[in-house]
Amino acid sequence: MNGGTTVSATMAICHKVGIPIFVTGGIGGVHKGGEHSLDISADLTELGRTPVAVVSAGIKSILDIGRTLEYLETEGVCVVTYGRTKEFPAFFTSRSGHLSPWNVESPEEAASLIANRDAMLLNSGVLIAVPIPEDSAADGRLVEAAITSAVEEARANGVAGNAVTPYVLKRVNELTHGVSLRANIALIKNNASVGAKIAVALASRESCSQERQPRNITLLKTPTVCDRTGQPVVIGGANVDTIVQVAEAEIKMDGSTHAGAVRRSFGGVGRNVADCISRLLGAPGALLVSAVGEDALGADLLANNSHIDLRGVARVPHRRTASYICVLDSGGNCNIGIGDMDIHSEITIQQVQKNETHILRAPLVAIDGNVPKETLDYVVNLCQDKKIPVWYEPTDIRKAVKPFLNSSCTWKGLSYITPNLQELRVMQKLVVSTDDDNDDTASLATDTVALIDEALRLSLPLMRHLHGVLVTMGPNGAVFITRKHPQSEEVEAFHYPIPKSQETMRSVSGAGDCLAAAVMCGTLVGLDKHKCMEVALKAAALSVSSHDTVPDTIQPSILSPLTNICESPRRLTIPSPGS
Repeated sequence: MNGGTTVSATMAICHKVGIPIFVTGGIGGVHKGGEHSLDISADLTELGRTPVAVVSAGIKSILDIGRTLEYLETEGVCVVTYGRTKEFPAFFTSRSGHLSPWNVESPEEAASLIANRDAMLLNSGVLIAVPIPEDSAADGRLVEAAITSAVEEARANGVAGNAVTPYVLKRVNELTHGVSLRANIALIKNNASVGAKIAVALASRESCSQERQPRNITLLKTPTVCDRTGQPVVIGGANVDTIVQVAEAEIKMDGSTHAGAVRRSFGGVGRNVADCISRLLGAPGALLVSAVGEDALGADLLANNSHIDLRGVARVPHRRTASYICVLDSGGNCNIGIGDMDIHSEITIQQVQKNETHILRAPLVAIDGNVPKETLDYVVNLCQDKKIPVWYEPTDIRKAVKPFLNSSCTWKGLSYITPNLQELRVMQKLVVSTDDDNDDTASLATDTVALIDEALRLSLPLMRHLHGVLVTMGPNGAVFITRKHPQSEEVEAFHYPIPKSQETMRSVSGAGDCLAAAVMCGTLVGLDKHKCMEVALKAAALSVSSHDTVPDTIQPSILSPLTNICESPRRLTIPSPGS
């Protein structure tokens, strides 16, 4: 079977396989009379939604060039003329009577334009219009006259719709005795030459950019992470939380009414992590891939989280935005949580695929236990194939086991996990029962020293494949087990105590998410492990002292070098195999 692809189809293919620029003859546009017929080429809508640069000779004069340019402006497409003026070409002639908003005069300028579009993570294309070469301009004027004549003939003969273009092209070839073909070949060759030079300049910029990236990020699993210049991507739940804090010392489960306070805030593990990353790193923030309903709660969540990149959040009709009710005791500890989380099933593989361009450019991807298991498996496999580190936030004891449930061992493709001790226990039980047929979780410790030892013991079987396990233990601090070096089999572990604080503890519901997110940010800016944990403990402390899961007191300044924020970490002894 033989065939070809339209400009719109070619853009979609290029985007899918990672080709940033391609050359064609001319693009489609708004047909004359299109304001009545709505005959508009799909090339224009594709340019508005696909980040690929298209090099062409402009738009044929059989189309309505003015309205086409207006439509491209509406779609947010950057249109530039390649040359010394802004004159927009009309395929066979270098001047259409319309102007581009901008012009570039060299391959390097064009490459810079494309690179800046990518740096801003815009999802629209770039149209680079290249005028026909001067030595072919005479042929072009002859062809243009023939086009005008052919269009008038078509109108007089009642030719309409999709029959117009074939009719006009056939008549133009007849009227010019083949000159139109000669001019067509000349401009396509010229477009190809210009497009190739821009592609070389763009590749050169990307190569230089990678060489300038910092190489001192030692916590991350793969060295190639520093070659990725996109934003962090977080895939997971976004909720509207209702926090009920009982003021009385004892919660009696006898149906009586307790005095307390009720507050509403925004939560969901994925949203919390994306929120904290966005506050620490600043714009453009983390890209959140999630789902909310087309309801008032969903609209409220989107309207009040503008500092997060929400382009990956789908609005799903006829579904409720996730809601979570947490009952806190007077000390701020969670006694029970009730969640309406059905919409998290809409965080599908298809939703992830819509955001794959961002994922493949991300320096890291964080995913929480709210997402469906098949989505989690897909993301881990995708990132493992592309050597993108994946951080797994288990969410709760029931969801923590998702990566560990199938025979394909999804968990082995993770880079870091950030469980609390209860979540770690169920994870380790699955791993040990699979690998060693030995349940090593029967004895559950209670005192601080024993809890630290248990966290280390339970983490070691997972470190056969992971690069790090960060265990949060509430008031007992955190234990961080990592490889000594990215490619090393040796591990080391430290206990980080909670720093003393004069602040009142108000809620612990977002502390673990802030701690994990801050470690991620610390690695991205090149902090060593201990400095990452200082930042993380500070972020967790700010969360605990606020009613909001991620308070606005978490700011980029806490990533600056710190001193005496917490007690010195204690190195833990790694037991020898079999001990």
